Amino acid sequence: ADQWGSYMERMFLKTGSLFARALRSTAMLSGLPSDDERVDAVGQYGTELGLAFQIIDDALDFKETSVDSAGKPTGAVDLSLGLITAPVFYALEERPELGPYVSRKCSQPGDADEVVRIVRETSALPRTFALAAQHAEKAREALQVLPRTAARDALEGLTLKVLSRDK
Repeated sequence: ADQWGSYMERMFLKTGSLFARALRSTAMLSGLPSDDERVDAVGQYGTELGLAFQIIDDALDFKETSVDSAGKPTGAVDLSLGLITAPVFYALEERPELGPYVSRKCSQPGDADEVVRIVRETSALPRTFALAAQHAEKAREALQVLPRTAARDALEGLTLKVLSRDK
């Protein structure tokens, strides 16, 4: 749970806080006071949308045959930095033999390819996409205090675009 908490905090700091602050600022620039519930609502929306976006990004690292500029599978780049992402957390639950690769940060030849293979063999990716969908739903729920307008509809639609992206 502690590592999951660290992961979610990292996702918040990486993307969620950026989206939240941008949306809160936009609401205040439109004339709403900072203590207005609508400012809080779009801030919460931004947090949840940012989390969904980043979680999808982590899942996409394990899709297809993504490689970085050094030719290493992108799914293992975070691991080589000592960062465990949602797909790896879920894969570890099903396949504990993944542990040594994680512990040594995919430092040995073939480690990265093996991690990607194992992650793909588990339910880790569908579970990661489901986690992102939960955050997208929370983002949509946060918007319920806003009046039904084209702008709100666009924000709700954006949650679906985040979930359906493939790059």
